[in-house]
Amino acid sequence: MSILAQYENAWIRAAEGDLSGIENLYDPDFSGFSHSSRREINKDDVLKTADLFKGATVEKFRIIFENEDFACIQHNISMHEVEQRSAGDYSILVAITLKNGTIVSQETGMTKLG
Repeated sequence: MSILAQYENAWIRAAEGDLSGIENLYDPDFSGFSHSSRREINKDDVLKTADLFKGATVEKFRIIFENEDFACIQHNISMHEVEQRSAGDYSILVAITLKNGTIVSQETGMTKLG
């Protein structure tokens, strides 16, 4: 299964309340950077974010680039208000580094649409 298919499935399931796909897709030693929150993130942060997205609509996934080491994915999310985010539609851009089929690092940016 391509990283896009795994990523899409994991985040759609997370929005439905099942975090197991996120747990399996992200490496235990994962580290990343969130441009929208301007801080470094770890796997626990990704799981917390996924939990906040429960009830959201995650859709329109597309791969910008993908090989065995790197992927760049864009998708949309329609979400309720959470922490520092107002309710609305957002575009998310994710640059992912892969190792042995898991995400070991990523950088994300989230932009409100409209």
